[in-house]
Amino acid sequence: MMELLRLEDFKDTNVDPKWSAFDYLLEVTRVDQEKSQQRNSMQKKNKLKRKHQNSKNKRPIVSYPPPLLPQSLKQHIVEKLGGPDCVLVIQKKLFFSDVNPQSSRFLIPFSQLKSHEFLNESEVKHLKTKKDVIKARLLEPSMDEIKINFNKWVMGNSSMYVITTSWKSIVKNNQLQVDNAVQLW
Repeated sequence: MMELLRLEDFKDTNVDPKWSAFDYLLEVTRVDQEKSQQRNSMQKKNKLKRKHQNSKNKRPIVSYPPPLLPQSLKQHIVEKLGGPDCVLVIQKKLFFSDVNPQSSRFLIPFSQLKSHEFLNESEVKHLKTKKDVIKARLLEPSMDEIKINFNKWVMGNSSMYVITTSWKSIVKNNQLQVDNAVQLW
């Protein structure tokens, strides 16, 4: 956007009576460049401020070192529960909505999935077509099994899996709190 210079833009200019027309033109150019730099600087600050305000509203995706599933859990899943393999689904920092007793659900945004290969074809099809939950078992760190409902939610442009039913007791039994990191395998 082009902005015209005003008389007040020249308030700090000391005019020399011996100046030629060219000297006046040089001074106008100098003042115009100075004003343009100030305008650009203010635009950058405003852009950074808007970016900061927008980023405050977004939940950060926290990066952790590559996780390892304890061998005892892996062995239990494969041998006792008949799981074909152990795949990390998500590693997530808990937010208030994840531990809120009134919500009693654990959201697994597609954008944070480590692997999409944890469901078999029929489970994927079931969630896509039936719009109904999958009854599953969750193995807690204590090695206790708990029944959960696993579902897919589509909210606007974002899709996510969600664990409901018993999530409240999982939070309580494991003393989960905001900012704890959890892994779902």
